[in-house]
Amino acid sequence: LWANMGVALRKLDKQEAALAFTRRALELQPENTSFMTNAGNCLVALDRKDEALAYHETAARLSPDDFNIRLNYAFALREFLLLHHGAF
Repeated sequence: LWANMGVALRKLDKQEAALAFTRRALELQPENTSFMTNAGNCLVALDRKDEALAYHETAARLSPDDFNIRLNYAFALREFLLLHHGAF
């Protein structure tokens, strides 16, 4: 329920609220890498680089073979690279 609310709020561009719901889901299932990725994506949208990358790095470390988790991590890295260094 908490994670579903987080996803729905992200789609409505309510990133802070989505993050709160996703973090609550992570309290209940701290090893859930999908929840970590969702939290990381919220933080990317909020331009909170260090926190975002920490979630994505942890998810990628715990699920190294999950293509979607690695792809989201790559998108986060790209977003911050473009945001802070311009197009390459």
